[in-house]
Amino acid sequence: MARKLFATGVLMAIIALSVASFFAADNAEAFDKLPEIANIKIHSQWLASSGQPGKRQFDEIAESGVQVVINLAPKNSPDSIANEGDLVRKNGMQYHFIPVKWNKPTHDDFALFMAAMDDAKGKVVLAHCYVNSRASAFVYLYNVLRGNVDAGAEYTVLEEIWDHNEGYELRNVPHWRKFLEDTLARRRSQ
Repeated sequence: MARKLFATGVLMAIIALSVASFFAADNAEAFDKLPEIANIKIHSQWLASSGQPGKRQFDEIAESGVQVVINLAPKNSPDSIANEGDLVRKNGMQYHFIPVKWNKPTHDDFALFMAAMDDAKGKVVLAHCYVNSRASAFVYLYNVLRGNVDAGAEYTVLEEIWDHNEGYELRNVPHWRKFLEDTLARRRSQ
């Protein structure tokens, strides 16, 4: 009897690993097929961040395998698309709109992002904003707080993303550095 239970357990583990690797491989290919989007960064096989996609790119984004789009840019951001949510949903993807004010990111904004990310667990996600500053910052916080990455290495990636935005390098935007530090300290103490 014990041998039969052990064999069943081993078989179930093999099936679970096979299914997981199938979906991981499927997700990994999704970002290979993404259209060229401003300042895009692939963070993992299921998570990318970018600047604002163009209106016509949402068809290609969906075709690439992205299942969830999280938009952190307010409606008054340059190049924003008024009907973005409709475009995303028309293409079969989920849409979350969390307008983060550039000069005043809040802990409530980040809590909404965390909830959207937790809701998207197991799905391929594209988080974006105007130039991938807000999005990459929120992805950084999410990855560090969920233990998905080394905090120091991920901060280096974050700085590299922000360095593409002349005049908005992370070292030159103290309110965002403070927001990142405060959010990490606040979440880690909970």
